[in-house]
Amino acid sequence: MRIDRGAGGLSGAAELENCYTLFLVPSELELKFSLAEEHVPGSAALRGTFAEADYEVGQPLVIRQHDCYYDDARLSLARDGLALRRRLTDGQLLATVKTRGRVAGPLHLREELELPIEDKLWPDPISLRVSAVTDPDSLRRQIEIETVRVLHTLSRQGAASALLSFDAVEARRPQRERSVRFNEVEIEARGGTTENELFAIAELLEQFLPLTASDMSKLERAQSLLVLGVSGD
Repeated sequence: MRIDRGAGGLSGAAELENCYTLFLVPSELELKFSLAEEHVPGSAALRGTFAEADYEVGQPLVIRQHDCYYDDARLSLARDGLALRRRLTDGQLLATVKTRGRVAGPLHLREELELPIEDKLWPDPISLRVSAVTDPDSLRRQIEIETVRVLHTLSRQGAASALLSFDAVEARRPQRERSVRFNEVEIEARGGTTENELFAIAELLEQFLPLTASDMSKLERAQSLLVLGVSGD
């Protein structure tokens, strides 16, 4: 079964040139899919599937991420197409601001700025970007997301082509007991990997794992499920 690429699709290089650029930072090109339930294929199954396309599958890494997303009371950043987060992972604290970018079916192309947090709440470049939309002092936590990620690197001839992530996600609003859970698969480009190559990887993966295209970020999906009051499982 071929993955539905969405109406119109995207052309990575062309869309990046035409994309409304909020700041000049590296772009993130990835496919996002949702899963009906948590499922992480074994390494042997992945290696067998991707060997036919000459991909080497790296050993799995289990990564725990705690994300806090921030906005002001009027949700000014969201209205301006930005997402701002602080992430704790592997003992490192990172600040990230992303554009929503362009989305076509499961294909997401966006720009992001990510910097380590040291002696300030927000690194200066990120604070400056946020200041163009709202007062950084007005920001408050809006949603917290915990992700357990099982990550494989797909390589050809020793060079990384894509990152394949299986994510179990739990989201809640600060100081609230109720949470929502959902599961995702992400295939993120590395090096010069094109969107066509990403779709080819997804089609290999779908041979033994049913994938449903997702046109939402984790934050957007969490917000939607929290509003609806459903688990998302």
